[in-house]
Amino acid sequence: MSTYLTIGADPEFFLETTKKGTIVPSQGRVPGTKSEPYKVGGGFAVLRDNVAAEYNIPPAATWIDFQNYILNGQQAVMDSIHYSKRKNIRISTKSSALINSKHLDNEEALNFGCEPDFNAWSVSENVIDRESVDPRFRCAGGHVHVGYIPKYSDINPLSLVRYMDLFLGIPAVFLDKDTDRRKLYGKAGSYRPTAYGIQYRTLSNFWIHAPKYVKFVWDSTISAIKHARQNEPIQPDSELGYNIQEAINKSDPELAAEVLKLANLTMVEKNGSILVCYPREAQDDFLSYRNTKSYELTKQYVTWSTNISQVATASTAV
Repeated sequence: MSTYLTIGADPEFFLETTKKGTIVPSQGRVPGTKSEPYKVGGGFAVLRDNVAAEYNIPPAATWIDFQNYILNGQQAVMDSIHYSKRKNIRISTKSSALINSKHLDNEEALNFGCEPDFNAWSVSENVIDRESVDPRFRCAGGHVHVGYIPKYSDINPLSLVRYMDLFLGIPAVFLDKDTDRRKLYGKAGSYRPTAYGIQYRTLSNFWIHAPKYVKFVWDSTISAIKHARQNEPIQPDSELGYNIQEAINKSDPELAAEVLKLANLTMVEKNGSILVCYPREAQDDFLSYRNTKSYELTKQYVTWSTNISQVATASTAV
């Protein structure tokens, strides 16, 4: 991986009681706010985000750094909570929840942020319809940051986000058990442009809670970067592009399996690690995966047959 490419994250999560798993607010427990994150050293910061907690990690140039940063960031949040308020509290694995109304009677709990995010498929701003959900509903994202120097990079940000949908968003339809978050956030192609690259906003926080999912996010992001640099953009109105959006937005595993089949991709697991979408013609670079087993996706095996570039359109327009 080139040294000017980095991967980072700013995961959000809830805190819950150890006895009953009841969500408790970050207010009065976690230091730091969106405007003034609490810096804990080493490039880490923690903060409150509505009733959830959030941590920011330094940009990682290696898989080992990324894994350590994700784990250390969660510990940094817990360490930032005063012992008297940390007792009997743990990090929740929930990606969405209905919060007790008594925890929502403060300004922070009613602040949903003001920065918009965008859709890489429609090339427009996403519209969040909060009136369509219970006012107690809250959710937690697992945003992935890709760092590069836009001015000097050959990476097309819209193309990168679309490939991230293919390599991360589609597999997450199988891996992420929470479908409620997508009522508000996490639509296909959700991203923010940044001064250092892009922030991919489709994934929930499901992946921060298990090492194999952290590795999946790293590997799949690398794959998306490679394909965005080497192949034509996936067109929104192509069969592949349309089905990617539908499968993610509807959390439809059967359609997601069809997307992988159409794109000639596979999901495999070896030694507890999930590997996504490596082409057969590139497996000389991945000989150690030769004896892996395929994931069974909706009771069928989806395998490689041709290169992904054959299903991307020839146009470079986005």
